[in-house]
Amino acid sequence: MMKKLIYFCEGETEQKFIKVLKEEFLIKPGQVKIFNLMQKNINSIIRKYKSSNSEFVFIIDIDTINKDIFCSNIKILKKHKYKFCLFIQNKNFEDELALCCNKNNKLALYKDFYNINSSNEFKSKFISDNSLYLKLINNSFDITKLWLLTNFNIQCYNNLNICNRNGFLKEN
Repeated sequence: MMKKLIYFCEGETEQKFIKVLKEEFLIKPGQVKIFNLMQKNINSIIRKYKSSNSEFVFIIDIDTINKDIFCSNIKILKKHKYKFCLFIQNKNFEDELALCCNKNNKLALYKDFYNINSSNEFKSKFISDNSLYLKLINNSFDITKLWLLTNFNIQCYNNLNICNRNGFLKEN
């Protein structure tokens, strides 16, 4: 039986981004759900999906970390033998996307994508953008720069199950 792949991201902006990558066959197909592994208890997810037929990919920000909740969630996932891994973003989504589009910072990202200056405006326009993939291409999006972080300063376990990029991303 093939496991059901489920991407969990922190918000609507990331959800839109993951859906576009999936539609363009740049990542493995799977469901895309919103769930913040750093701020919410994992029990609602555990009740919804069986470990025997689910594989989870968590895309996490490291700008706001609740170590207690995060470590508790990792412990629960491991205890129930879920297959899961983590993609770690450079601070947050906008910083990660700026890096992937060769922008000096997220303000340059806002300006180049939509000629705006605020995070809230950027998120709103990004979520409602019907030609987002074209916008990514026009801003030199490079998937080989996506989710390069492999470590961060939370030590719950020796192995935090960092995702193998080759298993999920199409990089050619």
